[in-house]
Amino acid sequence: MKKFLIFFSFLFAVNITNAQTTNTLTAQSIYENCEKTINKTNIQNSVKANIEDVKNERKLRQCLKNKIIQISSTFIEKTEIENLKKTINNIEKDNQNLYRIIIFCQQNKDTSWCQENYSQDTSLGKLILEKSITSEIYRILEVILDAKNEGFRF
Repeated sequence: MKKFLIFFSFLFAVNITNAQTTNTLTAQSIYENCEKTINKTNIQNSVKANIEDVKNERKLRQCLKNKIIQISSTFIEKTEIENLKKTINNIEKDNQNLYRIIIFCQQNKDTSWCQENYSQDTSLGKLILEKSITSEIYRILEVILDAKNEGFRF
């Protein structure tokens, strides 16, 4: 009986690992397909290049979000899809707001950047923020794929 339980446990673990590997590959292929739809930035001016890179990162993220909703619609209650969209959008907004507060709203700093000029940020930090948010959206894609395939990773 012990041998059977050990063998069954091993098979169960292998199936979870295989499902996660398959889902990761699928998430990677979705990411790569989304990435192919975006024009690469070939601008020499670093500020203008950062602005274009941020735009491209947002396009990539929108493509990933669209895929998340498309996949989710196949197994999540239809009434919850709108909540899923709002939750994902809030993740983006919350990260951007956190960045704004931490970077631009420090004491004894120019408060105009905290209140009004935040949208003019063209720094490398802004691009890093956008890539970080995309990474979170990618992780949600992996979770959605796992859930669709009855995986256990969250």
